[in-house]
Amino acid sequence: MTDDELEVRVIGLIGRELGVPDGSVTPATVSGDLERWDSLGHLQICMALEAEFGISPELEELEELDSVAAIVAYVREDA
Repeated sequence: MTDDELEVRVIGLIGRELGVPDGSVTPATVSGDLERWDSLGHLQICMALEAEFGISPELEELEELDSVAAIVAYVREDA
C-alpha cells in the first residue's frame, strides 16, 4: 500500500468513526480541529485502527496519535 492510499484509508476511518462530513478530515487535521475528536472519539479511532489494520497501540502511544499524520506514521511503522 502506498503512503497516499494509507492516508486516504486513515482519513476515511477517522471521518467514519467521528461521524463528520466528507472533507472535514484532511492530511493536516489534528485532534483540536474537530470537536468530535474528544477523548471518546479518540478511543473510537484507536479501536477502529485495531479492527482495520490489526494494530493495537500501547497505552502510552495513544496520546501521541493526535493527528492524521501521526496516525499514518504509526500505522506505516506497525503494519
